[in-house]
Amino acid sequence: MTQHPYFRHNDRLSIPLPAFPHPFEEMAPTDQESVIAVWEAIRARIPDRIQELEQTIQVHLESISQTEDWEQIISCFDEISDMASRIAELNTWQRVDPHLTHETLDEESI
Repeated sequence: MTQHPYFRHNDRLSIPLPAFPHPFEEMAPTDQESVIAVWEAIRARIPDRIQELEQTIQVHLESISQTEDWEQIISCFDEISDMASRIAELNTWQRVDPHLTHETLDEESI
């Protein structure tokens, strides 16, 4: 997907997120249409991203079951916790309506 001026790539979630410079309602109709189209394409990829994270969790769970190294177990649980947090964030973003204002879409508030 090409870079869109109203979206910024989020490294943690591995998807672009809205980064509106002003409220959606103040955008030109053509910009609104573009934002909606791009956001729908991004949202369509979220289930695949969640599945990737779930597969990573499964790998860590298998690793835990095959080791007695306490440090490795703790590390795997830390990774699992991080992956679960990302999944929760992605589920939240999947429900975000592009018509919301830029204050609501501030990724720090999610």
